Amino acid sequence: MYGRISRWIREIYSGGIMNVARTLFDTEDYLPKKESIPPTRSENILSVIAHYKTYFPRACPKPTTKSLYWGKISARFNEGYSVDDCKRAIDGCCNDEWHKKVTKHDLLYIFRNDEKVTKFMLLADKQSHVEVVSEEAIRTSELLCLDINIPFTSEMNEIAIKHIAGEIPLEILDDAATATNRMERNNKLSFFISVVKRSMQNDNS
Repeated sequence: MYGRISRWIREIYSGGIMNVARTLFDTEDYLPKKESIPPTRSENILSVIAHYKTYFPRACPKPTTKSLYWGKISARFNEGYSVDDCKRAIDGCCNDEWHKKVTKHDLLYIFRNDEKVTKFMLLADKQSHVEVVSEEAIRTSELLCLDINIPFTSEMNEIAIKHIAGEIPLEILDDAATATNRMERNNKLSFFISVVKRSMQNDNS
């Protein structure tokens, strides 16, 4: 006991009351914790620029507050757009095939006004939806191919996409797969596709 007291006294003289607290409780849980400081506007703008540089690493080599694109991003913040909104707008523009072709994807263009930002955010949402649908279509077409023992082809993927979009009912795919499995011919793929198309024509007539 006397040994601990003498150690506390030495801590007071050598390191102050906070060291005593550490000695007493032997844990950081009881000590005052620093509050997290939210990022500044400059840090947020630099985060947006860093995201843009994942597409174009050589762009914006020395961003400063005097850069024109800096002011455009800051202006969009003033209108209520968040850092994530701005990054989504960058994704929407940089991943769009038309903008890739005409090379219109600089920061001044993306953040020209609020209409541009909203447009590119919507493009990003659409692109994400297409990616999800494509992945689901691939899984569906792969399962179909395994079920009827035929090779995976682009035609099967198109059928799966139409099924996911609600254009081809599951019943038609099931009936076509059952009919295909009953046959012993080698051209199962063309037979399956023809059954699906014929069933769709009869369904729409």
